[in-house]
Amino acid sequence: MFIGFFFLGMWLPFHDMRTWIMGGSVIFIGSWLLLFDMAYVAAKKDKQFKYVGVGLKVGYVWLILNGVVLCFLAFHPLFYDIYIHIFFLGFTFSMIWAHAPIILPLV
Repeated sequence: MFIGFFFLGMWLPFHDMRTWIMGGSVIFIGSWLLLFDMAYVAAKKDKQFKYVGVGLKVGYVWLILNGVVLCFLAFHPLFYDIYIHIFFLGFTFSMIWAHAPIILPLV
């Protein structure tokens, strides 16, 4: 449902309710993942499972921060830079490093 709101926000004009709809949906998606994803269980285990679980949870926190930036810093002069850096350097790299121990041995 929140992914639908995110895509709806992408279709709306940029400076209207778009940032609130996209930001709110990203905050709810990240919060849901932080609370109900298997990363919660994996973070309680040992070794590689803990690394993957903690890495995923860090990525979800970056996703929530991305939503906060969308909601509250839309008119900041550096909004676009903050938004892009939080998404690609924070969320994306956290997801890459969290999945690396699973993907790289298969490659």
